[in-house]
Amino acid sequence: MIVIPIIIISFIQGFTEFLPISSQGHNIFVAKLIDYNEMEYRRMNVIAHFGSLVAIVIYNYRLLIRLFLSIKNFFRTDLDSYAQLLRNLIISSIPLMFFGYIISNYMNHTHLESLKLIGFSSIIFGVLLYIADTNCLTIKSISTLNNKNAFTIGLFQAFAIIPGSSRSGMTIMGLRVQGFNRFDAASYSNILSIPAITGAVIFYFSDQDQIILQTQYFFNLESLFLFFFSFIFSFCFIHFLLTWVKKNTFSIFIYYRILFGIVLLYFGYNFNENYLM
Repeated sequence: MIVIPIIIISFIQGFTEFLPISSQGHNIFVAKLIDYNEMEYRRMNVIAHFGSLVAIVIYNYRLLIRLFLSIKNFFRTDLDSYAQLLRNLIISSIPLMFFGYIISNYMNHTHLESLKLIGFSSIIFGVLLYIADTNCLTIKSISTLNNKNAFTIGLFQAFAIIPGSSRSGMTIMGLRVQGFNRFDAASYSNILSIPAITGAVIFYFSDQDQIILQTQYFFNLESLFLFFFSFIFSFCFIHFLLTWVKKNTFSIFIYYRILFGIVLLYFGYNFNENYLM
């Protein structure tokens, strides 16, 4: 077991999954730097994502219990605000699942892993998030979210298919352009990550070519450490984001995105992406 790659992958996952800076873009970049074959890195990435999934579930366990109990009122949202929130979360998840399924099954997505594409995407969508965050109103709370708002947010989230755009960043942008306050935008994005991450993990395990990896390599000490550290880092950065946006804008994350994009463009234009090491 090599500890350093485990720490790096866990930290990258926890640091990027919930902050609006693109976990997919970072994972692709790190995969090109760390000397792991594609299948091995995919396995480690899935375990790290599972750690993030458990972190967000535990962090929001009270809300999730209330959402579960609201199922009985799913068609009577006038009686239960949590039933309305549950319905909105489902509606917001549909576009990403639909377009994700289409691309993963009917398109060759290897070109989406280009560092040049990720670099430009990180910068462009970061600037758009900055414009939305600094120019839009902050007068709405999540309690006023309706089905139309939810579907619009889902369309924004679907842009996360483009590496570098950031699922959380696009979701937050979708809320901010509609006037929702920053804390609720970050909170809704976090909750919406649960079906998104779950769908990604299920998609991986549904790949019949991975059966051997599922049974032979997922239950060992390395996987346990990877899951644990990913959980810890994810939990910390979830709390950091929600604490930060109570008094600050998203600008610090946008500055980071621009810097990250510049680094990727440098590597993309100056090195063979298949042989960075």
